[in-house]
Amino acid sequence: MNDDSMFSGMTRKQRLRAEVAYLMAKGAGAAAAVFFGIWLLIAFLSWFGSTFLPEDSQLAEDPASQAFRDLSAQNPGPVAIPAPPGAAEDQ
Repeated sequence: MNDDSMFSGMTRKQRLRAEVAYLMAKGAGAAAAVFFGIWLLIAFLSWFGSTFLPEDSQLAEDPASQAFRDLSAQNPGPVAIPAPPGAAEDQ
């Protein structure tokens, strides 16, 4: 028997295909674990917030919108950056 064959008598090409398929399945399993782990975390936080937080906190206005309004009042618009000396006006 050839040294490159596995215990089942697979050829080199069959062994390579089997290893690649195994690695792809292993990667897909890891990606699925991460995806569903994040999904479960979001579902848990949603359940926890709707179950344990008081009703008033769920119906209150978002405090971030006020912070953004205050921030935009302090910085009314974009700041123009002057061109360095000697730079061409129109290229």
